[in-house]
Amino acid sequence: MSGDVTVQEVAGWDLPLLRGAVGTLGLVAERLLPWRIRLEALGRQLGTAECWSGPAGSTAAAAAEQLATVTSGVQTALDDAHGHLGGLVTEAAAAQHQAEWALAVAASVSLGLDAAGRPVPDLRQPTAAMAPDQRADLADRQAATGRVAASADEALAAAARVLTAAL
Repeated sequence: MSGDVTVQEVAGWDLPLLRGAVGTLGLVAERLLPWRIRLEALGRQLGTAECWSGPAGSTAAAAAEQLATVTSGVQTALDDAHGHLGGLVTEAAAAQHQAEWALAVAASVSLGLDAAGRPVPDLRQPTAAMAPDQRADLADRQAATGRVAASADEALAAAARVLTAAL
């Protein structure tokens, strides 16, 4: 569980925005390939003195080759980041689903929630003086509290993994 984020915050994460950002990163990485190919071709042309010769041509060819190498490295790094962030989006969606479910169940049985979004336990215990329907209602409420607590714990644990991996 994480003290840094609440169940309500996880339920409110803007996943479409996150998916869009990750998609844009993928597009940027894809767009680097044609530039790298152009730079490599330019370096070869400059290196064979087809269009420029002498020390200036050699320097220009070396610079184009360096740019192509750097572009390749940047593309590889962006591809790696894109893959990693794609996994984070999946994990964030799972965390959000758990958080939304926990909040919905809590609302459906009017459970109070603490500051982190976990249910406040109902400390009442069934007694012989209670009518059977009261005991059943209390048992149902306690079971719902357990389900909400488990789901909130899952959501917070997944959110902590996402936030840790994103750093």
